[in-house]
Amino acid sequence: MRGAVPLLLAFAAILFTGGRPAGARPEFARREMKACGYCHINPRGGGPRNQRGLEYARNDFRFPPTKGSEGGRPVDKEALARVDKLMDLDHVPAAVTQLRRLSKTGKKDDPTRRFAEQQLHDVEVKGTEILGRARLLVRGENPDEGVELLVFVAAEYKDLGVGKEAQADLRDLRREPEHKERLAHAERESKARLLYLDGILQRADGHAEQGGKTLLAVTETYSGTRAAKLAAAALEGKAPADVAEAEAKADPRGGGEAPKGG
Repeated sequence: MRGAVPLLLAFAAILFTGGRPAGARPEFARREMKACGYCHINPRGGGPRNQRGLEYARNDFRFPPTKGSEGGRPVDKEALARVDKLMDLDHVPAAVTQLRRLSKTGKKDDPTRRFAEQQLHDVEVKGTEILGRARLLVRGENPDEGVELLVFVAAEYKDLGVGKEAQADLRDLRREPEHKERLAHAERESKARLLYLDGILQRADGHAEQGGKTLLAVTETYSGTRAAKLAAAALEGKAPADVAEAEAKADPRGGGEAPKGG
């Protein structure tokens, strides 16, 4: 296995948790329709709370009612619950699709629309951070991890500006023969992960039979990938988080020697 263990574990964490900051509770942000930085010193969330965050925690994780707040427009609770589910499943493409739809509904001051716009911004920021890391790795000491991260952003953030930037970077890399094997490996892993997420989402939506077929297709079509191992574990009833952690410690490239390119 190539590269330092801390870097590989961090890489796996990005792929299987969407790069979420340690200690962050995005469900609070979605429930309250606030950006993570509204309650945390770090704009990305997690870590020490600011004064608003401390008051929120003291109030049993609820904002105290403000005068006239009961007269505001109602939020689309069903739509936001759907976003919550998609984000919890780390299905970035589906979450972005839902958020883009919500960001174009109602008037500009509609609370659901404003929340969707803020969430899209937060997702884009997260993708930009991953893209920056990918670019450093591609031209640095870990091009294998860099290429896989680049493909990850291009595929999962494809409907956002950062995804299009990653796609442009990939077009440039395809002109360099030494990246041919890396790109093929990374794109196969990416396709497997997206299909795996579809299967998990189908199950979460109550379509157990269809979800099972999708997960089975992952194990058969993308044998040897991380997603195939996660799909097999899901079919056996194992917890995905436990399997993902085991895979990260074993080999974040999905098993075997990482392709060296050239």
